[in-house]
Formats: sequence, C-alpha cells, structure tokens
Amino acid sequence: MERRRMLNLIGWGGLISWPGAAGASSNVPRREKDVRFLPTLAQLRRDKKIQSGDLVSTLGFHKVNDGGGGEYVIEQPQPNSAPSNQQSGVFQLDNGLAARLINVKTVNYQLFGAIGDGKNEDGQALMAAHEFANENELPVHNLSGAYRIGGIREIPVETNIQWGHSVFYIDEK
Repeated sequence: MERRRMLNLIGWGGLISWPGAAGASSNVPRREKDVRFLPTLAQLRRDKKIQSGDLVSTLGFHKVNDGGGGEYVIEQPQPNSAPSNQQSGVFQLDNGLAARLINVKTVNYQLFGAIGDGKNEDGQALMAAHEFANENELPVHNLSGAYRIGGIREIPVETNIQWGHSVFYIDEK
C-alpha cells in the first residue's frame, strides 16, 4: 500500500475516533457508524438531508480547522424556546431542526463563532461561550487570538478560564 493512502486511512481512523472538543457531557451514545462528518457548522446549517436523531461532527465553525469544530445531536426545536439559543449551545438549522452541542469537555470561543482576528466583533460569541461554560460548569480554554468586544457590557465568567496569549480589544463607547 502506498504511503499516502496509508496516511489517509490512519487520518480517517483518527477522525472517526476523535472525541471532539464540543458539547456538554451528554447521555447521547456515540456510535461511529451513525456519525455524519461535515466540514463546518455553516454547512451543517444548510444541509437538507440532516434528520432528527442524527449525530454530526464538524471540523470547524466558519472554516475547517478554525478551532470551532464540535459534535452535535440533531433535534426538533424545544417548544416555547427561541429558535436558536447559542448560549445554550443550540444552533438553528435551515430545515427547521436544531443542532445541540454535545460531548464538550472544555469551551473555546471559536466553538461559538468567534473569529479572533482582532478586526471582527466577537463579543456575542464570547458571551455565548461563557454562558454555555457557566451553565455546564465547564472550563474555558482559549490560548490565543485577538478578540474585539463592543456593544456588550458584561460577560459573566463563573468557571475556570485560561486565556494564554489571548488579546482583548474592548470598545468602551
């Protein structure tokens, strides 16, 4: 077998066994044959073939390897709830279903859509990440990135956090 093909097989094997870095501890069973893999949450939102009960693993939020990859269970939206509640780790899909984040051990800002380039507004994503972490008693580990925060006055931080080399630009207008 040629080396490139062997590396590809090993890579897929690692991907299938990858536990992900997203989703609150959950009782959802993980069976590799049932997991669908999609590049990003944006593509998950647009996928018309997704059905309630599907398990989906993504490799990024906006683009592959942006740090926002996660695992989701697809569900019917909860009655009397907002169609998308990012702070609870629930993302509205175009087909009317909802993707709920599962199997999260630690939270990072990219998991909730932060770009971290110092130019784009990331305040809502940081708020959602901390509210999700607080609700699920999870630590926030965000070791790098430049985050611009404007229009948000308070972000509740109630769990352990490790910012590493992260930089924050706060617009105090």
